[in-house]
Amino acid sequence: MEAKSEVHRLVLENDLLARSLDFLVEDCAEGEGKVRVTLSEKHMNGGGRVHGGALFVLADYAFALAINQGEEMHFAANCNISYYRSAYLGETLTAHCRPIKQGSRIDFYETVICNQDGELIAKSNTLGCVITRKLGR
Repeated sequence: MEAKSEVHRLVLENDLLARSLDFLVEDCAEGEGKVRVTLSEKHMNGGGRVHGGALFVLADYAFALAINQGEEMHFAANCNISYYRSAYLGETLTAHCRPIKQGSRIDFYETVICNQDGELIAKSNTLGCVITRKLGR
């Protein structure tokens, strides 16, 4: 995946949590982010289903890739996630994030997570904001 900007490159290369969870970037169409993961034991909760935290991180990473394609670093200020269906070991999930409304300082994004059969697993709505301080501070 080729980075669209320096900020986008930082998100692609430096997100160690996404890398440790074996997330694969599928696409970063203009303003969108699509991330895939095949569920392994590290993604499961004690009940043998995908952990809600793993779904949240998957949605958050797709959001980060979608919103950070320009020259300003954005971060999530608020995120709500709803879980609709369980997912299990070996299933492949795809998170697709797209903008709902973009403003000059605040943006609204929706991320939909589906399994390999197209069944809705979870959906998140995220409010993103620009951080004007220099990176690393």
